[in-house]
Amino acid sequence: MLTIYNGRITGSSFDVMGLFETVEDLKRAPSIIVKLLEIEIIRNYIIDHRKGCVTIMLGYSDSVRDGSSLASDAQINRTALVFRDLEKELRQKYSFPIELLFYRGRGDTIPRGYGGSIDTAILSQSYTSAKEDHTEQNRYLRRYFSEESSVNHFHSIYSAHLAAQLLVKNPQEDKYQKFFDFYGILSNMKWNELVKPKTEEKGVFIFKYLILIQFCLI
Repeated sequence: MLTIYNGRITGSSFDVMGLFETVEDLKRAPSIIVKLLEIEIIRNYIIDHRKGCVTIMLGYSDSVRDGSSLASDAQINRTALVFRDLEKELRQKYSFPIELLFYRGRGDTIPRGYGGSIDTAILSQSYTSAKEDHTEQNRYLRRYFSEESSVNHFHSIYSAHLAAQLLVKNPQEDKYQKFFDFYGILSNMKWNELVKPKTEEKGVFIFKYLILIQFCLI
């Protein structure tokens, strides 16, 4: 139930968050959040009732199916970095500590694809926000059936998150991410060629490759 009084949202019995789970969705996510906050009634609600916190769900498994594993990881990392910088801009623009909170929808469990290591999964993120949520499906939560196993699991998550917060930024971060972007785009193009209907001539496809390589070498 949403209550509105004098043009302002005064209460809500539920929370709404944006879910960005295709590669293109992830690319557009920052601009969508910017447009959302430009809506005065929404912005006032977020500032007055959510202390400036905007929850953003990053989709992992569906973005993999949409554009390939490499393209998914590259775009999630890039989107997170864009949101990091955007948060600073929004705070200055609205003179309020706007906080962009990531809800990482990894699918099955946090260390999925990282050899069962929660540390590796979280520390591999290009940017870890001060507060984050993660999804874990019930079938995986069954392994934490005892109080001790549950406490150890949460301890692993919190310690990895803290370590990510304390990491010193690598001076080569921007360079590494550009390479990540480059190979992510190549992977996405090849994935589309293999699993999606062919709508372009081969010559156009090769031309895009050449333009992409030229762009990345500049």
